[in-house]
Amino acid sequence: MRINRLCTLLTYKVKHHKDYSAELKKARQIAEFALKTRCNTSKDVKHFGLKSVIANQILRKYGRNKSVKRVRSVKLTIPGQAVNVNKQDGAIVAPCLKLAVPY
Repeated sequence: MRINRLCTLLTYKVKHHKDYSAELKKARQIAEFALKTRCNTSKDVKHFGLKSVIANQILRKYGRNKSVKRVRSVKLTIPGQAVNVNKQDGAIVAPCLKLAVPY
């Protein structure tokens, strides 16, 4: 049995007590647009106004995957490269959502 350690994906759910309903609405519009047009770059959905870091994650899921037929639930997924862990201040910062959560 061989374990592939290079493809480890860590997911954290963070309680932040902020309202991201506007961003979720934009994310849903991008997902529906991606299903219709099968676009795969954030340049194509720039007019929706969502940060390209998050838009790229949505396009990866809905624009490139041919087996997805409809939008069920959209999440604001932030890749690990876009999250900063500040050890001095003891905070996890996601600049694309203007979110700083102490840990």
